[in-house]
Amino acid sequence: MVGMTSAPDTDTPATTQPLMSRPGAALAADLALVIVFVVLGRRSHGEQSAVAGTLHTAWPFLAGAAAGHAVVEATKLPRTSLKAGGVVVGSTVAVGMGLRGVVQHDVTPPSFIAVATSFLALLLLGWRWPAGKLSARQSGVRKAPE
Repeated sequence: MVGMTSAPDTDTPATTQPLMSRPGAALAADLALVIVFVVLGRRSHGEQSAVAGTLHTAWPFLAGAAAGHAVVEATKLPRTSLKAGGVVVGSTVAVGMGLRGVVQHDVTPPSFIAVATSFLALLLLGWRWPAGKLSARQSGVRKAPE
């Protein structure tokens, strides 16, 4: 996030850190994947993929993902860890659904919450497993996914 600093995942200088361990890279990846989730969801429901409609649908989930990243940074979890991904998934769903309900006055069926949670978990956790393995390999540390 802009203006936020965080300790890197390793003691390695930022220029030699694995890409996804660098500040901002994981956030950018997650925000892009939230947009993918929204575009695919809108398409599956026959909604046009106009920019305004996509942004209207996406902004609550983007806010949730950003909030999750703020928690990850505050707790200094490794950005590529599955724990960090779990925080981001939980925040994306909870904040996203909450904002949809409160601000957009949109009643969310439980089936949508289940599908959205599953799909977001697949996307936001899915890239972390290989990225975490690569990060550990590049830093010379072998550990199980968190």
